[in-house]
Amino acid sequence: MFSPSGFSVKLTPMGSAVPLRKTLLLSLLPGLGSIHLALTTGNPIPLILYPVMSLITFRLYADDKSRAQQGRWRRQENTLHLCEFMGGWLGAFVAQQRLRHKSSKVSYQVVFWVIAILHIVFWLDWLFFGKALINLFFGIAFR
Repeated sequence: MFSPSGFSVKLTPMGSAVPLRKTLLLSLLPGLGSIHLALTTGNPIPLILYPVMSLITFRLYADDKSRAQQGRWRRQENTLHLCEFMGGWLGAFVAQQRLRHKSSKVSYQVVFWVIAILHIVFWLDWLFFGKALINLFFGIAFR
C-alpha cells in the first residue's frame, strides 16, 4: 500500500510492472540531454525539473487512483498532462505501470505518448542534430 499522505493505492510488484529496461531507456535521452545542457550552458533547470516533476506527477497519479477507488472527485486529465509536459512524463510512465492507472484509456495514452515523444525529439535534436528543429520551431513561432 502507498499512503504517504492519507491516500491508499495498491501497488503492483516492481519486477513485473515496470520493466527497468524500459524506464532506463526512456530516461536515457532526457538524462543525458539535461546533463549536456547543464554543462554547456550552465542551466541546471532540466536536471532539477525532470526528477521533481516526475515525483509530483507520480504522486498525482496515486492520488487520482485513490480518489477513483473511493468514488471521489478526480484530478482533471489536463492537469496530469500539464505535469507530464512540464517534465513529469517519466514519473507518469512509472505510475501508469506500477499503479495500473490511466494505462488502458486510449485517448489518454495518445496524449501521454505525444508528450513523451516531444521530449525525446527535443533531446535528440539538442544532442545530435545541432538544434535544427528547435531553431526551425522558434523561427516559425516567432516570425
